[in-house]
Amino acid sequence: MRRSPSGYLAAWKTSGLSISAYCRKCGISRQSFYQWRHQEKRKMVSRPLTPPTEQSFTEIQFPFKPVDPSYKIRFGQGTHLEIPAGFNRAEALSLIASVYAVEGGKFKC
Repeated sequence: MRRSPSGYLAAWKTSGLSISAYCRKCGISRQSFYQWRHQEKRKMVSRPLTPPTEQSFTEIQFPFKPVDPSYKIRFGQGTHLEIPAGFNRAEALSLIASVYAVEGGKFKC
């Protein structure tokens, strides 16, 4: 009894044999096998995806606090400056320059 092309493909996947060895064993040409495999792949690509039957939303709880997007600068004499996110850029630059001048131009990395 002959198998269908998809039957041959399914049996080959579980056989553990190479394509060449499987084709020799079953008496089919490799050209036919590759053609069937190509057709099966095309069927898989052309099948429409089934939309989910039920939509759901899962809220994810993170065990950590999100990082505050602020800038922290440490100057030479132990002075610290923290600039929160959203702070006006011109004011931040002016503030940094003022502290830098008072600290004698020293930053610590």
